[in-house]
Amino acid sequence: MTKLSRDGEDRARGQLQLSTVVSDYTAPLERFFRRRVSVRAEVDDLVQEVFLRLARQDSIEAIDNPQAYVFQVAANILRDQGRRRRTHSADVHESFEDAVHGSQTISPERVVMARQSMGQLKAALLKLPLRTQEVFVLHRFEGLRYSEIANRLGVSLSAVEKHMMKAMKHITRRLEVPWLPR
Repeated sequence: MTKLSRDGEDRARGQLQLSTVVSDYTAPLERFFRRRVSVRAEVDDLVQEVFLRLARQDSIEAIDNPQAYVFQVAANILRDQGRRRRTHSADVHESFEDAVHGSQTISPERVVMARQSMGQLKAALLKLPLRTQEVFVLHRFEGLRYSEIANRLGVSLSAVEKHMMKAMKHITRRLEVPWLPR
C-alpha cells in the first residue's frame, strides 16, 4: 500500500469519526450552550465552532474520552467568547440605526474627491524611502502600534517614531489632509 493511499484512508477514517462525533454530540452541545448564553441565535454558531475546532485536530481517534473532550472544547469557546466581549466592549456597543443617527448619502463628487485625495497620498508616499513607507502603512492603514511595527521590522521604537515623523511631515507638506495632525 502506498503512502498516498494510506493518507487517503486516514483522512476518510477521520472524517467518519468526526461525522460520528457530530451526530452524537450536536443535541447535547445545543442544550449545553442554551443554558449558558443569553442570545439564542448564537447557539448554532457555538456548536459549529466546537466541531470546527475538532476538525482541525490531527486525529480525533486518539482522544481517550471524547465526551469530556468535546465539552471541554465547548467550555473553552465560552471562555474565549467572554474574554472577547470584555475586551471589545460588545455589551456597550450601540448598533447604527438611521432613525437615531440619521443617514448620510455620499455624493458622487465626494467619492471623486476621496479618490483624488487617495491618489495624492499614494503619490506622496511613493516619494518616501521604502522603510518609511512601510512604517507609515503599517501604522495608519493596518493599525499596528509602534512597538508592534518595531518588532515586525526588527528596528528600534525610536526608529519607528522617526520614520513616522518623517512620513507625516512629508505628507502634510504635499497635501491638505484633514486627518493628519500638523
